[in-house]
Amino acid sequence: MPSYHHCLYPTFTKHLYKLLISERQSINLYGEIGQGRSRILEDLTIILEQENIQVVNIDMKACVKDFQHFLDALNDAITVMGRDGDLAMWINGVEQSNKPTALFLDNFDVLFGDFSIYKMHQIETQFVTKINGIKNTNNIHLLCATTKPHEKQIYYLNSEIGTSPFILKEEGAPIGLSTKKVRAELNQKLNTCKDWQVCTDKEKGFYAVKISKHNKPYLLLEYIVKQIKNVGIEPKTKRRQLQYWIKVFDHNQQVDWFTYILEWKQKKRRNFKKVGCTYQLLKGILLFVLGILFIYFFVNENTLGAGITGIGSVVLIVTFLNQVLGLLNNLFKK
Repeated sequence: MPSYHHCLYPTFTKHLYKLLISERQSINLYGEIGQGRSRILEDLTIILEQENIQVVNIDMKACVKDFQHFLDALNDAITVMGRDGDLAMWINGVEQSNKPTALFLDNFDVLFGDFSIYKMHQIETQFVTKINGIKNTNNIHLLCATTKPHEKQIYYLNSEIGTSPFILKEEGAPIGLSTKKVRAELNQKLNTCKDWQVCTDKEKGFYAVKISKHNKPYLLLEYIVKQIKNVGIEPKTKRRQLQYWIKVFDHNQQVDWFTYILEWKQKKRRNFKKVGCTYQLLKGILLFVLGILFIYFFVNENTLGAGITGIGSVVLIVTFLNQVLGLLNNLFKK
């Protein structure tokens, strides 16, 4: 029997395994971004591989503009056809190999729209037929993953608007993470992190509460874990630092460039000595250039044309370089 102790949602993952493998149903796993849908796929992958079932996980976002990329991704995972093969050939090849295979099509909902790769390539009917026919195979198990139930989305089949033509059993991923579950995840992911280990139970509880109350708890959890590993925990300002990270995370969901600036600023403060060396190097180069230009214009007073003396040119150059140095100083200061 498979072990589910490592799973984010053990009971739900066990339920998916039963539907997918024991009952041989094609499944659509739907769940909002940030709730742990990708983690469920990861947990299920581990279990399937332990049961000697090979897993092919295709991100449909990467294939949205090129159907051939989808076929190549399938063939790269399990090579059973030439580069000129199609979906039917790949399915038949996997069937003939007699190796149990789970096919995950993540972000499957990119197909539900006017810009579907299958609309552009005029192969919608063939694709739908082959996907629906997978549940009748002996060795292939299909699981698609979407943000919303596929039955409630619009699909363009043969240039006509309609509901989803795919025969998939809808399974909604659990919503939200309890404080207890968040804390267990943090302890598991940060079990070798010294900064986390020295935190008190009360401090760890504060992290867990803040993350569990967020509308994208699992996505935030992964972000916080990454920050703790890469940046570390400030001993005297743990709560303020966590609130700052959450603020950066929220902005990251809306404006990528703003997040980049905030995170770069924080990183710059923690690595001021390294940045300071860069500043001193730039400053030295500018002063060297200033010296060369001073000598050049002092010897050739009329180089810039009538009315501008060598000394006047030097004054202009000194003023400009002084402004540049001032800018660098403000940029790299603590």
